[in-house]
Amino acid sequence: MKNTSVLTLLIILFTMVSCSSGDDNSTNTPNFAVETSALSYNSATISWNPITGTGDVVYNVYLNETLVAEFISDLSYVFINLSENTSYTGMVEVIDDSGLIESSIFGFTTPENTNTGMAPSDFVTSVKHLGHISTTIQWTSATVPDNSPITYSVFVGNQMIASDLTELEFYIPNLQSNTLYTGFVRAFNGSEFTDSNYSFTTVASNVFAGRVFLRTQQEVDDFAANHYTEITDWLIIGREDVTSDIVDLGGLQSLVTVIGTLILSYNPELESTHGLQNISNDLNAIAIVDNLVLTDLSGFSGVNKLLSYINIVNNPQITTLDAFSNMTNDINDVNVELTNNDSLIDIDGLSQLDLFSVYIREHELLENIDLINSSDSNTLAQLTIMNNASLFDFSPLSNITLIKGSITIGYSNITNLDDLSNLNRTYSDVNIWQNSELTDLCGLQNIVQGDNIDGVYNVHDNAFNPTFQDIADGNCSQ
Repeated sequence: MKNTSVLTLLIILFTMVSCSSGDDNSTNTPNFAVETSALSYNSATISWNPITGTGDVVYNVYLNETLVAEFISDLSYVFINLSENTSYTGMVEVIDDSGLIESSIFGFTTPENTNTGMAPSDFVTSVKHLGHISTTIQWTSATVPDNSPITYSVFVGNQMIASDLTELEFYIPNLQSNTLYTGFVRAFNGSEFTDSNYSFTTVASNVFAGRVFLRTQQEVDDFAANHYTEITDWLIIGREDVTSDIVDLGGLQSLVTVIGTLILSYNPELESTHGLQNISNDLNAIAIVDNLVLTDLSGFSGVNKLLSYINIVNNPQITTLDAFSNMTNDINDVNVELTNNDSLIDIDGLSQLDLFSVYIREHELLENIDLINSSDSNTLAQLTIMNNASLFDFSPLSNITLIKGSITIGYSNITNLDDLSNLNRTYSDVNIWQNSELTDLCGLQNIVQGDNIDGVYNVHDNAFNPTFQDIADGNCSQ
């Protein structure tokens, strides 16, 4: 598009603006409207409604006949470093594959600066963790002499993406790889502000061939410094035979692919999985074992599919598994083992998985096992539910008709086995033991009377312990 034609169009449009009322901060055409908001003595924000065109639609922004933003896809733009008590006019063009299809002019007047406060001191913004499709920036603290609280806003280009921050770092997601980004952080003291610029280029593809073991924070940082985007084998963070001092995985945010299994184990100081969140391929297995202060599993939220198993064992601070709610399984059903996670109260984040075997053991606060009922399969290879002190609802078991291995229910609050009445067969043992409230085992009549237990009938140390023959004869409750 020629600049001369743009200038001609602007002159015509600005003449139209001069004939209209100066009190209105926006001038709109029927199909496309530009509005002004967040107007201050030195900045203003404009925004507009989306327009549908042929192919990709982008926008050009002009201020006082100067092109300030070209071919942007955002639906807003922030003008900065304006003069106080000054009138401005401009235009937004809509462009699709065929060229210019729509435009709208706008106008606003900045108010006088009536703020007598002090702008925050200068500060420095830098890159903390450079990634492939994300980056974390950080900045030093800005101050004012009276120690008033400072808040921060983050801009990518001139687009504000976060505001009212008090922390001194920010994670920027959804970037393009191998791309230069510029922006700034703005520190506010009331309406006074100071800007600190930054720039970075996101990482290009970089493959590590082989299996990766990261056992210390130094090993994490050294590996992260290479900005690998793919590992062709397993990623193992922490090891049982080496004391791990890992506290920060943020440098691993370049990773988008791990081929095989991801293991996070024996990290006594690690609280968060932030840094793994861009891994979005299919994983064979996930193991999260013996991480004493780990609370945040959001680093697993990007995993697409689980192919084999997930083990979550001995993590006393984990409360929910919601981070896995976007993860599905492939053709094969998956194994789930949840053991001794003292604070775990909710496992619904795994309810979308089709299950192969289930082990749920030693949870003080867990109240439901709905993931079993949510599975599309009514067949399990193995089922073990033991020592879950707050679990009283066993109704999800009513979904099960076949267990190809054994079933074990022990050290539970269960009072009857009615929810097993649809179970038609087990290829191995039936173990019902140490259930101090269990007085009714009639739910086993279907499988006992059909003589469909291929293993051992093992019932003992419950409130009532009928023999196999007792149940066959109907003497199944007390």
